[in-house]
Amino acid sequence: MITLVNPIGEFPLNDDWVYALAVKSVLETGYYQFPSPSSANVGPQVYWGALFCFLFGFSFTALRFSTLILGLIGILVLYQLIRELGNDQKTALLCALTLAVNPIYFGLANSFMTEIPFISLVTISSYYLMRGLQSNASFHIALGLAFSFAAILVRQLGVLILVGFAFAYPVKYGFRLKNILKASLPFILGILLHVAYQYWMVNSGRTPLLMVHSDISKLPSSSISTWAMREFAINAFVYLGFFLIPVLILFIQQTPNGYTKKHLRVFLISLISFAAFILWLFLRKDNTLPSLTNVLIKSGIGPLTLRDTFILSLNNPSVPQVLSIFWGGMTVLSAIAASAFICYIWLATKQFVIEFKNHKSRSSTWKFLLPITMGGAYFSVLMFISSGYLSMFDRYLLPLIPIAILLLTNIKFQAILPRHNVGQVLSAAFIILYAAFSVAATHDYISWNRARWSAINNLLIDNKVSPNQIDGGYEFNGLFLYDPKYKNKEGKSWWWVNEDEYIITSGPLQGYTEYSRYPFSRWLTLSKSNIFILHKNRSF
Repeated sequence: MITLVNPIGEFPLNDDWVYALAVKSVLETGYYQFPSPSSANVGPQVYWGALFCFLFGFSFTALRFSTLILGLIGILVLYQLIRELGNDQKTALLCALTLAVNPIYFGLANSFMTEIPFISLVTISSYYLMRGLQSNASFHIALGLAFSFAAILVRQLGVLILVGFAFAYPVKYGFRLKNILKASLPFILGILLHVAYQYWMVNSGRTPLLMVHSDISKLPSSSISTWAMREFAINAFVYLGFFLIPVLILFIQQTPNGYTKKHLRVFLISLISFAAFILWLFLRKDNTLPSLTNVLIKSGIGPLTLRDTFILSLNNPSVPQVLSIFWGGMTVLSAIAASAFICYIWLATKQFVIEFKNHKSRSSTWKFLLPITMGGAYFSVLMFISSGYLSMFDRYLLPLIPIAILLLTNIKFQAILPRHNVGQVLSAAFIILYAAFSVAATHDYISWNRARWSAINNLLIDNKVSPNQIDGGYEFNGLFLYDPKYKNKEGKSWWWVNEDEYIITSGPLQGYTEYSRYPFSRWLTLSKSNIFILHKNRSF
């Protein structure tokens, strides 16, 4: 997949210019400094990227490969984690591949964004915690806690791993005061680690402004929007269904233990009714996937951060009918998958309650309790920030994938229909479909950016145009012209544009004349496109 996409190229993607400049500061000064505020902690990732740049020289390509390697590690550890829970090799392989071919996961792996390092650390931490608790190995538990602290220093929500541990540990070893203190202490230390890191960052001058997520005054109070939270929840469940289709199909001929064929009719009626309800809620605004912003877009992978496409909603890639049909079909299947996931978790939770009430079986329920509390806490935080605190991006849902897979593979299933391998065949077919989509969409995004930066370099190097005269899009102007005191200028893009004598676009724009164009091919839509340099008309 990586070979087909060909991620080589000297250009930033999305927000990773911020983190790349922090890496550059490590190489030049010995310690990292952010050029602008970051909503993630990032810390260890900066030094991981610096290691690759130390070996191969600073480049966005080196940083991209540092993320790709972490992404691969996360996939391999997820495979091992599923095996650790007692699942067979085929199930573990299909679960790991489900994460690997996810279009958002694969797309972000070809960047220096923080999501993939964070998910990898969460998965590694979960592996060692579950292995340590299962085998009563203090060393593995300590390793799991250490990786959770590293995850916190990449993205602060890593502290939610410790929420799961705080619940699972006393259930495993008994509700004695000593065990409760042992379980709670890592969570307290994780909170203190995040707070101390933030104050250190600000007081040492490593960030020019107080980071958004540490500014208590910006937390919502009476302005919390329950409507926004409900809308996010609906979107999140449909996305989660989309993410989990290949895994859920594995259980298409099975049912949780204790539910026989006579329960199947009731289960199917409940599933179809619930799916129809979710689909109605989702489609009532004539909406289909993708409905959240940022990485996944109708034409493939984004964001397409140029003035015409991102701000003015002009010149966006055309979406052929076959792709529209694809999104419509995936929306329906995702609603069904989301409903199946919710039903399975509901049935598993009922079984958990029964076993938890039984003193003889209580200690074994920690396997389900650890991921369910992690996932529940993470989803609750997303619900909170969707109420108006921060913009809600699709990539924020990614950490729920390994957690949801853990939950599903923790459930004890029994076969209710013959030919058990049908689910595996269908799962493999969807994995191939997702892989093809991810490769084509990521290729198009990289090619779009490669053409865009060819145009920019033509202005900067060949024509000696100053960056101050160019609106090259969010990444370009952030990389060259970020200014914390910048005030948005009327009629110009919000991303630190001083003069827009030249503008990079995906098509024509009123008031500008074409200066030159740079062609590239799109695999997903089987079409040719261009990136344009436009020059402002004198009379405009």
